[in-house]
Amino acid sequence: MGRILYGAFLPRAKFRAFERVAIVCEGSGKVVVLCKNVSSLLRHASLLNELGYYSVSLCCSVAELIDLLEAGKKFRYLIFDGFDFVVDARHLEVISWSAAVGSIVAISDVNSMQRERVFRWARQYEIPLLGVLQAPLRFPELQLLMGYDDLISSALVSSNFCASEI
Repeated sequence: MGRILYGAFLPRAKFRAFERVAIVCEGSGKVVVLCKNVSSLLRHASLLNELGYYSVSLCCSVAELIDLLEAGKKFRYLIFDGFDFVVDARHLEVISWSAAVGSIVAISDVNSMQRERVFRWARQYEIPLLGVLQAPLRFPELQLLMGYDDLISSALVSSNFCASEI
């Protein structure tokens, strides 16, 4: 059975961010990888297996990902390789509104100023952006980012943010 998240004491604006933590409380360790370069998808799946994520969905288009979300699938992480802010920002807004993705990792060829712009945009639109990693994807950076998020998530779960089983 799933767990529910106490959110009544949270300000209304903050509750949406905590709804995403509920995905973690349900025990969903699923990861979806969106990469337009089909040859990189298997490499990403292999890297995620090394990190202990074995339930991985691979998509090569935004339409494919949206089909999964519309089918009711929920994911702990979305790894978006080849993220281009100008082209893909609207796609991430739509994906975020579905509340079916806990955290998003964008992999992009950006400089520090562009990265900061992406983070400001994500805060403004309540996009659950965990990080923006420099392309090409490097295993240690992904491991550090996802490991840190797992540590924070388990601390939230164990510190009574989640109620007892339903």
